[in-house]
Amino acid sequence: MFSHLVRTLTVVAVGTSFLVGVVACTQPAARKSKKKSDPNGELFEDDYAYEEEEVPEETITITTKDAGTISVPTRPSDGGKPDVIVGAQPCPATFARGDLGVVEIMITSKENAGDVGEWVEIQNNRPCIVNVKGVTVESPRGSSGVDRVTIDQDIIIQPYRTFVVANDADPAINGGLPEPVVTFKTATGTATTDVLKNDGDMITVTAPNGLILDRLSYPDIRQTDGTRPYGISYALPWNCKWDERTDDTNPELVSASHWSLSVGVYGPGGARKGTPNADNTDVSCY
Repeated sequence: MFSHLVRTLTVVAVGTSFLVGVVACTQPAARKSKKKSDPNGELFEDDYAYEEEEVPEETITITTKDAGTISVPTRPSDGGKPDVIVGAQPCPATFARGDLGVVEIMITSKENAGDVGEWVEIQNNRPCIVNVKGVTVESPRGSSGVDRVTIDQDIIIQPYRTFVVANDADPAINGGLPEPVVTFKTATGTATTDVLKNDGDMITVTAPNGLILDRLSYPDIRQTDGTRPYGISYALPWNCKWDERTDDTNPELVSASHWSLSVGVYGPGGARKGTPNADNTDVSCY
């Protein structure tokens, strides 16, 4: 058991598009639940409403596999995928929206410029074996263009397994990312740095025929002192239901109530936190 200071992440929706709030991981007001009752005084277990209390911060005690991003009275039912699909067959060649989806992001692996350890983890959400050749993954680079890679080789992903798109494929450079790893490229075809904007942006996954499979906006995870949790990924816990991945009112916006800062470690010496190409079992769904 250990204690975490409760943090929240702020996101803002504007019109038909959305912006990611610059203020994130602030000292939050705690959240509490209200339960409605029937005339006989019986409580409805699933009927919650949340409101913010005027409390500057709260310390809670949580179990080892909790990330401690937010405090709520109960947890939803586990929505984790099965570990093994026995006898899984190849997927049809065509894709549908949601067949691939972003489940973990290393927004900033080191302080200052020249970050070569950023990455995006993408999950196969189908109960069949998929070849992601021809799939494109991209994220804007401010006003200077877009970082993009179109996978030009056969990469076979088992049901509910993942692949990583990173700044660099060399484990000695990217912090020890396990395979399979695909590399973002610059316009000249070379590996790039600082792919993911630290103050929040969008990641888009597109099928070979141009169909958008996933588009997810992630937030700035800056803390109140202005620093960011360098070298720590931002993950959807393994047992969150898929519809808890994004905001209730905007299906392309990270649900800050469920995504968590990782506590597991990877790479040489365990210097970085995250679970690239592994289940996000280091954190649990709130």
